[in-house]
Amino acid sequence: MAYTIAFFGTKPYDESSFNDKNKEFGFEIRYYKGHLNKNNVLLTQGVDAVCIFVNDVADAEVIRVMAANGAKLLALRCAGFNNVDLDAAAAAGITVVRVPAYSPYAVAEYTVALMLSLNRKIPPCILAHERRKFLPSRSDGIRHARQDGRYHRHRKNSENTDSHLKRVWNERIGLRPLSGP
Repeated sequence: MAYTIAFFGTKPYDESSFNDKNKEFGFEIRYYKGHLNKNNVLLTQGVDAVCIFVNDVADAEVIRVMAANGAKLLALRCAGFNNVDLDAAAAAGITVVRVPAYSPYAVAEYTVALMLSLNRKIPPCILAHERRKFLPSRSDGIRHARQDGRYHRHRKNSENTDSHLKRVWNERIGLRPLSGP
């Protein structure tokens, strides 16, 4: 008889990655889109392990029912465990495991990448591209850093942008034009 695992709060990409990895092991996997809570804990009947994510609730009542249903392992697909009653799990004989840590550098890099994508208006451009409604006018608001550290909005028909940037740069490093404005 195969080891049975119930996954709660899954998305299609979760299912795809776990199914690919499960080819090596042959576990029986049950996927549930809903989050584990006291209303659906009955779905853990006959499973050996339960795998949850950050929004699932594993309080004392849920853990008691899980143990009565035969679950022996509660695996978290996250580093935090504030949604799990560890004392109740220990008393019920359920082992709790979790992701030990995330890289703080990866989190910081991802945050900066998201900020840049919003600044460059990448999400609307991707959406427009997917809908085949990409218009050049939608990308007119892209921001560019000026040489003096401030920002300006780039317009395709702006003729003064380059000359303004040159003037600001020259003023900043102390160069003055020999003639002209």
